[in-house]
Amino acid sequence: MSIPLEDTHEDVIAKARRGLRREGPDAPVADDLDGLRAAAAELDLDADALVALAQGQHLPETEPPAGFAAFHTDFNGMGVNAYLAWDPATREAVAFDTGASAAGMLDTIRAHDLQVKFLLLTHTHPDHIAALDALKSATNAEVVAPAREPVNGAKPARAGDSWTVGGLTIEARSTPGHSPGGTTYVVRGLAAPVAVVGDALFAGSQGGVSPENYPAALTANRREILALPPE
Repeated sequence: MSIPLEDTHEDVIAKARRGLRREGPDAPVADDLDGLRAAAAELDLDADALVALAQGQHLPETEPPAGFAAFHTDFNGMGVNAYLAWDPATREAVAFDTGASAAGMLDTIRAHDLQVKFLLLTHTHPDHIAALDALKSATNAEVVAPAREPVNGAKPARAGDSWTVGGLTIEARSTPGHSPGGTTYVVRGLAAPVAVVGDALFAGSQGGVSPENYPAALTANRREILALPPE
């Protein structure tokens, strides 16, 4: 599974500058490796990770486990991801967000003869739910949306809620900031656990967060995502 990284090192620096209100004339300049490290120090970023991202080396260490698939679609020129997890023994599945189109996910569902039990939304920004009606109609899955971002006909998800799909268990964790009700779903029961974070995290950064929400989002992401076991 290959997913294009959504942030360049310039994006990471820009988000941190915006979140920390460092966009004025004294903003850190990062036009070489020394500048990158200096900017990282001033913006409370990991210098080694920022340099690795700039050099095209900030990549996943492992492939996701069997029974997990990602779908990358284009929404008005912006890439967006959606995911599908399933128990190969029971063929029961759970979808996470929809992306701009459900076509690829529906192809995988048909290819593996899956029954999608739940459609869990990380948040309700338009790019993440653009194909909600199509996916719901095709699968008859129960839709679950963050309690602070209600969707007509969807059940609310709150921190600590859990779902069972065949041999998989899914736990909701509250990771607001990019959106008011941003929710991360931790999937266990595959060969390795997976955290579906929506836009709470990007490659080397948080999702877009206003300066007012930046500290709280960083705290929530560290507590609910980055504190998970290394695997």
